[in-house]
Amino acid sequence: MAVNSSPEFPYPGGTPGAEPPDPVAGRPGHFAWSRWVKQFVKNLNANLMAHIDAPDPHPQYLTQSEGDGRYAPFGGGAGVSDHGALTGLLDDDHPQYLTQDRGNALYAPAGSSGITDHGQLTGLLNDDHPQYLTPGRGDDRYMQIGTVTAPTRSELLITTGSLAAGGSKSRTSLLAVGYRLLQVATSRPARVRLYTSAARRDADASRPVGTDPSGNHGLLLEFVTTADMLAADLSPAVDGYNADDPLSDLTYWTVTNLDVVAGEVVVTLIYVVTEVLAPAAVKE
Repeated sequence: MAVNSSPEFPYPGGTPGAEPPDPVAGRPGHFAWSRWVKQFVKNLNANLMAHIDAPDPHPQYLTQSEGDGRYAPFGGGAGVSDHGALTGLLDDDHPQYLTQDRGNALYAPAGSSGITDHGQLTGLLNDDHPQYLTPGRGDDRYMQIGTVTAPTRSELLITTGSLAAGGSKSRTSLLAVGYRLLQVATSRPARVRLYTSAARRDADASRPVGTDPSGNHGLLLEFVTTADMLAADLSPAVDGYNADDPLSDLTYWTVTNLDVVAGEVVVTLIYVVTEVLAPAAVKE
């Protein structure tokens, strides 16, 4: 067995850390090596016993007394396992929940002052529901039951914007479900056509002046003005109406500039209303 010397236990007479002499090589070396081994074992035992007898040779670990001072014994001791045994249970430690005071500030107590009768609400005379008709809005839209009122004349202006000579424009204007045309006038020579629907108007767009319409044409009025006659009384008066499904108060028109120069055509129609939308057909 080879035993190295060390700085703590050098071989007697040798260099610290060097190998002791081989005991087989000579008798003197044998006795020196034997004494060194005995001393080495003696010192090793002394160091081991000193380590064992030390009060805390490993301070990085907890002794039992240190652990007892830090933690409650497992399965009992001073730790509280019953929620009711905790202190401070009346403290407001959970603001995410409602206390009785916070709940009272937000809600009416059940079965007490909450209003369940619509008639007990305030502001019932306010106009909070504009989707419904008030007497004023109803009077503006409808004739009162049992009231006979003579219709009055109204005026509709149709403005085309600039049109080239011979150019036409087709659009829609708000008029009435039913009406009677009394007069027509244009700001320059023009051809004015009124129809019951957009489809009838568009189907008749290319028909030349002087050619009668055919089939279910929907043409209500075709009037041609000249430089010598830009306005006329309609005799007989022309009854017009809307044929949409569902009904609407729109009229569909096409106006052609018959002047020799480009320009805007303004059409003036004088009429009286003969039919209005029924209440069920009214849409806001």
